[in-house]
Formats: sequence, structure tokens, C-alpha cells
Amino acid sequence: MRSHIQSADMQWDFRSEWHIDDLVASIHYDAVALHNQRTTPHELARAKLWPLDRRLAPDLVMKLWGAVAGILPDCGEHWRVWIDWYEHILEGSLRSEACEKAFTGLTGPWDDGPEGVNTQIGARLAALESRDALT
Repeated sequence: MRSHIQSADMQWDFRSEWHIDDLVASIHYDAVALHNQRTTPHELARAKLWPLDRRLAPDLVMKLWGAVAGILPDCGEHWRVWIDWYEHILEGSLRSEACEKAFTGLTGPWDDGPEGVNTQIGARLAALESRDALT
């Protein structure tokens, strides 16, 4: 794994800025909730990624996400499907199971690289949204 990430306006060194205590606290929160049966694995999988408050997510994680979310559209608008997906995960506002399945079981586009895959995912999501609008 690379030990740093660079973009035009930032550079982070994982070794010096990784706030492991924040990450461990978040994992501990989930583990205790499962152990004490306050939640089920299914409920946990559909919950907010940072359950207490998105602002309490490790600073580095949010900085890196901001960088990635800012850079991906420059690599092609087809990356929007993943940006939107992760934003839903962060907010705990997951889509339907059918929408989540739009990201799996793809056949055919792998030789077209990320654009082919992401375009197929986007088409599946658009078809689901269109179907939902009709009902």
C-alpha cells in the first residue's frame, strides 16, 4: 500500500496522520452493539458508516474521501455512481436492495474497463428509478 496520497492541493502521510484511536472506537461501538444484541448484522450493514455523527469520522478518512470525491468526476462522469453510493453509505440512507444489487453480478463490461462497468451500473440504476417512477 502506498504510504501517501498526493493531489494538486494536498499531500498526506498515513504514518503521521492516521488517527487509529478514532477508527478503533468506531469498530468497538459496532462490536459492542452486536455483542449486546442491540443490533443485528443485517441492521448494522444498513446503518450509517459513522453511527454517532459523520463529523466524528476519523479526520483522515473524511479528508481522503473529499479528495477522492473531488478527483473522480475529472476521471469521467461515470464515476458518479460510486460517489453517490458512498455518500448514501456515509449518511445511512441506503437505497433499496434492488439498487444495491445493481452494483453486483455484472456480465460483459469488464473488458471496457471502469467506464464500461460504471456505465452498466448507471443504466441498471436508471432502469430501477424509471420503474419506481411508474409505480
